[in-house]
Parts: sequence; structure tokens; C-alpha cells
Amino acid sequence: MVNIFLRLLLGHLVGDFVLQPLWLALSKRKGWQGLSLHVAIVVFVTAIMIWGVVSCWWFWVIVLFLLHLFIDQFRTFVFVDNSRGKGVVFFVLDQFAHVVSLAAISWLATGRPPHPLETMLNASLPQSDMGLLLLCLLVAAIWVAPILEIELVVAVMSYRQSAAEEGQTAEIEPIRLSDRMMGAAERLTGMALMMTNLGAAVMPLAFLPRFVWMRRQATSDNWRAVALKTGVSFLATLLMGMFLRGCLRIG
Repeated sequence: MVNIFLRLLLGHLVGDFVLQPLWLALSKRKGWQGLSLHVAIVVFVTAIMIWGVVSCWWFWVIVLFLLHLFIDQFRTFVFVDNSRGKGVVFFVLDQFAHVVSLAAISWLATGRPPHPLETMLNASLPQSDMGLLLLCLLVAAIWVAPILEIELVVAVMSYRQSAAEEGQTAEIEPIRLSDRMMGAAERLTGMALMMTNLGAAVMPLAFLPRFVWMRRQATSDNWRAVALKTGVSFLATLLMGMFLRGCLRIG
């Protein structure tokens, strides 16, 4: 069951984050055409990941498409007000719903109880499953964490909106390649340091270069954004590192 769940999760992460450029993220917020294209890409990648490892493959591909479309349409047509911090809440709830749906499909497709987290932390994972887990963490470190950073920054800054701006949909912030790469480097370095005995003591040092770089580029008005992005990156790295240590039985 864990293998199927990790395959589904990796396919989701690649399709939902790696293969979702800014133009597609903007397009899916405008209507069914962009939304359907995005969902088709996610399901295509996920379908490849589970090809040959689940019975009734076509049935589960259709279920994946319908579930992903159902979940994502709320962000397009229902929860469109991202002001006053709502955007980050919707983002977290959206991803939580996707993960729960993937766990449910893993359970129904294999007939085994959906306890992937408990299994990963309490049993030795086969090498193939560990490889899938590491790939999931890699995608999260490079592509998911920057989205969470931006969402939180926009959420906090949106509290400064005037009454006239209340209810307006926030613009999707582009992520610069240099910022993405530096953020990925600090998170991957931080996780690697956490796998060592000195991890807790030296891990924070991994976040200094990007913090200094962002602080030098920031104006006096957006120092909060620098602090928030650094804090989110640090917390995400800490959680992923602790989870990986648990899976690897370190400490």
C-alpha cells in the first residue's frame, strides 16, 4: 500500500507543481479550459507512475481525474477570495484534500488500511519505496516550499489591504529562478545536515546565505517578506528532516 501511495504522491507532486508553470496557474483560475488542462497533466503523470502496479488501471485513472477536478474546481469557482490570509488556508486545505484522496485510492486499490505515515515511520521501507520517498521530498524542497513561502507572504501582507481592496483576488506571485534555486539549496543542505550527529547545531547555518542575499535586495518595506520566507523554509526543512530521520531510523 505504501508503494502505491508514494507513486500516487510523486505523480501528484510532479504534475501539480513541477509541471505547472505560471501561465497554467493563471489559466486554471480563469475557467474550465485551463483547469482541465492542468488536471489532465497531473493525472497523466500519475497514471504513468501506477502503470502496471494496480489492477483496473483505467478505472483508477478515471477516478483520479474526477477527484482532482472536483477538488481543484473549488479554487477556481468557489474559494476565489484570497484576501486577508485566505489564500494560504485554501492552499493547505487543497493539498490536504488531495493527499487524503490519494490515501483513499491506495487503500481501495490494494485492500489494505490507509496508514502510509504510520507504516513509513514504524517499518523498514524497501529500497524502492525509500527512493520514491526521497524523490517526493526532493520535489517538495524545490517546488512546493517556494509556493508555501509566497502564499504565506501574500497572506500576511494582505492584512494591510484597505477596506476597498477587501475581497479582491490576489495576483499569483512569480518565483524567480535564482530564489527557487537558492531556497532549494538551503533546504536540501539543511536536510542533509540533519542526517548527521551535529545536524541540530549546524543546520541553521544553511539558511544564512539566502537570508543575507534577500536582505540586501529587500527594501525597508518588505523586510517582513524576507523573515517570513526564511522562517517558512527553515520550518519546512525541519519537518521534512525530522520525518526523514524517522524513516531512516536515525537517532
